[in-house]
Amino acid sequence: MARVHTAAPTLIKARAHPPPLLPLLQTFLLEGEFPVLDLLGIMYGHFFYHLQQTGQFKAPGFLTRWYELSDDAIATYLRAQYAAVGDAVGI
Repeated sequence: MARVHTAAPTLIKARAHPPPLLPLLQTFLLEGEFPVLDLLGIMYGHFFYHLQQTGQFKAPGFLTRWYELSDDAIATYLRAQYAAVGDAVGI
C-alpha cells in the first residue's frame, strides 16, 4: 500500500497510510448513496494485508524459483523493473 506524507499543522511530519474510511465517507457525502463497493474494497484490502503480514499469501514455489534463479529474458527484465521501482520508493 502506498504511503503519503502527512503533516499536522507543519509541526509534525510523518509517513502514514491514507485513512481507509475517507473514500467511504467521500462516496456517501458526494454521491449520496451507500458506498457498497468502497466498503467491499476496504474489507478486501484489510483481508489481503492480514494474509500478507501473516505469511499466508505467498507466490507458488515454482514461480518464486523461476523469478529468483532463471536466466530467462523475461525473468531478468522483471527483476530489473522490480529493482527500479524498489529504488524509486525506497525498498
